[in-house]
Amino acid sequence: MNVCAVISEYNPFHSGHRYHLEKAREAAHADVILALMSGYYTQRGEAALLSPHHRARMALLGGADLVISLPYTHTVREAEVYARLAVLTLNRLGFVDTLCFGTEEDDLEKLKDTASFMEDRKEAFEFLIKHEITDGKMSYPAAVEAALKKAGKYAPGRDRPNSLLALAYLRALKTTGSGIEPAAVRRLGPYHGDLLSEGYPSASALRAALYRGDWALLKAGMPKTAYRILREQALNGGVIDQRKADQAVITCLRMMDPGQLRACFDIREGMENRLKKAADTCRTASAVVDMCRGPHYTRARVSRMICHCLLGTPLPMPDAPEFVRLWGFTQAAKPLIGRLREAIPCYDSFMKLENEAKGEYNAAKMWYNLSGMPAAAPYHERVITL
Repeated sequence: MNVCAVISEYNPFHSGHRYHLEKAREAAHADVILALMSGYYTQRGEAALLSPHHRARMALLGGADLVISLPYTHTVREAEVYARLAVLTLNRLGFVDTLCFGTEEDDLEKLKDTASFMEDRKEAFEFLIKHEITDGKMSYPAAVEAALKKAGKYAPGRDRPNSLLALAYLRALKTTGSGIEPAAVRRLGPYHGDLLSEGYPSASALRAALYRGDWALLKAGMPKTAYRILREQALNGGVIDQRKADQAVITCLRMMDPGQLRACFDIREGMENRLKKAADTCRTASAVVDMCRGPHYTRARVSRMICHCLLGTPLPMPDAPEFVRLWGFTQAAKPLIGRLREAIPCYDSFMKLENEAKGEYNAAKMWYNLSGMPAAAPYHERVITL
């Protein structure tokens, strides 16, 4: 059985994701597509729009055969760590043949060459990055881009986020000694505002459309089954209430003293004072992020800090796979379920999280508190079988 994995968020699942799954299946000649998904919180430190259960159903109806998710302590991390923990998890499963990711490039070999340079010449490369940060007053992503250009290597800019993440996956495959083969699918068109040039809205455009009630854009940019799930959840309080999320963040930051903030993940260099000042003057989480961002602190990094403050993430953070959550599978993937359970701790119910993975359970409870769903809702979610 040939298994191709994709690492995803599906926040929410849209037509571009369906295209990626179709092309991944073709490129890998896959019998099974495994989606390794973020759970309740995204890599950028934001609460996902929909629960993993409903995003998994979208994915299964849109072309995936098996959907599992990583714990939030794996996903709410900087890109390199997120990619490494995801690849380590796929390695541990022992049945994945290919990892297929989306990029803005056609040339996989060019990406592999850059990734190899970043690892093989790691000390020299890191020296170049530090130079750019110190002398050029750049953020870390900008410094990486500048350092790669100076080294004469392909350097995807911040307007090519998929290619940047592809580099992180390729580096992780290399450094972990993985036997998984990489494959790439070119993303359809560059971004132009809220829409992709070929008419595929980005996930961020769809989230914005939902909050302003633009159902025409949502319907045009999503598979019919995914659109129906989103519409149903939006009408029944199953999506994140941004006002609740803002109130929770502001309240949390105002209640914590600087010492408590300083003990949270990645908060240093006086960031605890900046967060306190911002929380005392701002009304939304986005405004706090804008007030605290700077040359060395991207929006995503500040957002991740705030997310870990809100969730009370215990330190130290994990540096190896811990467990996965099983959300659903099709008949094509059924033979893999036993192997999945043997390879890694695998939770298939909310009650098991409560008993055995308290940190993930508490993070999930916070997500449901920020949505309009009743507290008992996650206990009724069952593994989806199609």
